Amino acid sequence: MTETYLSIDGLRIAYRTYGNPHHPPLILIHGVASHGGVWRHTVAALADAYFCVTVDLLGHGGSDKPRGGDYRIATQARRVLAVADALGLETFGLFGHSMGGQIAMTIASTLAPERVTALVNVSGVATGKLLPANLRRSHLRAIAYFWMPWLLDVSVRLLPMPGLIDWTYGMWFANAVPEEWIREDMALTHLPGQHNTYLPVLEAVAHADLTDRLPHINAPTLIIFGRDDQVVPPSDGDLAHRLIPNSQMVWLNGIGHFPMIEDTPAYLAAVTTMFKPEA
Repeated sequence: MTETYLSIDGLRIAYRTYGNPHHPPLILIHGVASHGGVWRHTVAALADAYFCVTVDLLGHGGSDKPRGGDYRIATQARRVLAVADALGLETFGLFGHSMGGQIAMTIASTLAPERVTALVNVSGVATGKLLPANLRRSHLRAIAYFWMPWLLDVSVRLLPMPGLIDWTYGMWFANAVPEEWIREDMALTHLPGQHNTYLPVLEAVAHADLTDRLPHINAPTLIIFGRDDQVVPPSDGDLAHRLIPNSQMVWLNGIGHFPMIEDTPAYLAAVTTMFKPEA
């Protein structure tokens, strides 16, 4: 694994590469309040046969988190393309989770459809509408963190208290919050400067309805959704499957918003139908 930083319009964007750069490339895009590390199981399964690139979007992970930054979906998509250009990747497969799925579908439908060889949409936002219960809670937290950033530090200190982890992250999973999330990912959703990003990122998601663009996606597309997703409406998965011409749908029963963490074996079984590890 190689971690690198790229300057795009004066902003630092972090990305990591795995595998042989001469192998077919895959670019993997995370969602809101997440980071490139959520693809670790995907990369572990595919990096022997593919050159995998995980990007930390602006406002996330190791990338800059400017207050007042441009977090619009199309702009984030152009930054992903800038990473591809910097690596000399003319064509590539795309993975996108949640908002990352929204970004990947924007690239595949509008910005660079000719460059996308295949698309994997994991719990991806299609309409811009999140489920109301999650949206209300996330929006209130985002407003609070944006205007009172000290609350984020308080939240981090209080997280070990009984029940608070489940309250904070419970809607992201259909079952108990996985130990893997607590161990590997939780701290990375509360990095310094993160208070600047939650509110504008949520607003960016809400303003990108891709319904009219989905029929323009020509790449072979795999759509993976948990039936018990409490963040993105599962109907967004149905919509994408109905409108994207060359698509197949995989439903995971009893799984929430993070299939790659909550049921890694079932998720990988679906992924490797498109991307063969032995390719």
